[in-house]
Amino acid sequence: MPVTELDTTSWTTFESTLALRLGQLGDQEFVSIAVGSFVPEPPPKRGLFGRVFGGDEPVDAGAFVQAQRTEQLVYVECVGSRSFGGRHAWTPQQEAELVRVGWVHLPELVGDKVYVMGAGADPNLNGHVPVGDAPAVAALMVATMRDVAGAADPSSLDVTLG
Repeated sequence: MPVTELDTTSWTTFESTLALRLGQLGDQEFVSIAVGSFVPEPPPKRGLFGRVFGGDEPVDAGAFVQAQRTEQLVYVECVGSRSFGGRHAWTPQQEAELVRVGWVHLPELVGDKVYVMGAGADPNLNGHVPVGDAPAVAALMVATMRDVAGAADPSSLDVTLG
């Protein structure tokens, strides 16, 4: 029976149901977890003849992690730090903690302003891990939200399944 909701009664139950859900993702399905409500970047203002105005400063996306399945792999990323052009104001201490828990920033491989899952991942896969690594993915996502982003408990997280 597929897991359609995550159990947020404790970090342990959240992590275990997250691992189950990650393992059950269909092709192109995803899980996104954010601290608080995720506010998407507003569209740019358009002027005469469709010229774009504003948008020079990136909108802080808030702390979030997400995973998406593509065939037999899961791509796992965390919002990047503004220190390297990302969309979230991680502190230097949080940046160090992200690396400690298992995220890497590989702009030469990923070509994006994000952190990708690095612990145990083949660097040639650019943040992609086998679907069977769902428990490790869940552990990394939980450690990020709880230990780095400082979420008090999993019920305070904004979880999107799609």
